[in-house]
Amino acid sequence: MIFPTHGAAATFDMGLAALAVVVGVLCAALAVRFYMRIWSEPVDRRRWWLLLTGVATGATVWELHMLARLAVAPEIPQVYDPAIVLMALLVGSLACTGAVWISVLPLGKWAGYLIGALIGFVSASVHFAGAIATHAAGEVHWHPDLVVVTYVWTMVVSGIATSRMVYGNRNRAGLEAVVVFGVSMIVQVPLSLLSVDVIPGEGGQPPPGM
Repeated sequence: MIFPTHGAAATFDMGLAALAVVVGVLCAALAVRFYMRIWSEPVDRRRWWLLLTGVATGATVWELHMLARLAVAPEIPQVYDPAIVLMALLVGSLACTGAVWISVLPLGKWAGYLIGALIGFVSASVHFAGAIATHAAGEVHWHPDLVVVTYVWTMVVSGIATSRMVYGNRNRAGLEAVVVFGVSMIVQVPLSLLSVDVIPGEGGQPPPGM
């Protein structure tokens, strides 16, 4: 199908985009599972589950956005800078680990929302890092209004999801968090993709070898 961007049309693979969300939800479920396991472990072993939760969360947001970007094939050639793509995975995982670590700090009722807001910020940033890593034979156009909406949506909804993990009923908190994360992903993917266009024309950065 044709992807309705603000600029040049592109072929949009709905199957690949759906796969990105499905895999993202499954990875989020794994990260939530790790987090819920923290509180059943002895204190001296909790740091390892915190680390696993952070790495799994970072990998989840990276997979979601990088796979979603591959679902869009613009009508102009483009390539990705592997250094920036890999750096997004590393920094995203470290940032998510730091965010999860906040849950053990005595921050009261705001801890859950703060964790989610930070994870949401990292999630949106990883996607836009993918956009920065794109080199194409055209000009990159950003839409600040949609960038802001993407950040606000992701931070608020992620905050709701993590608050369920931290404060919700232990019997269903994990499921509630995964459902909310899934809703966040379904909306965030098209929002973030619409935030950046590559328009054919002079002045862009052509892929190497062009």
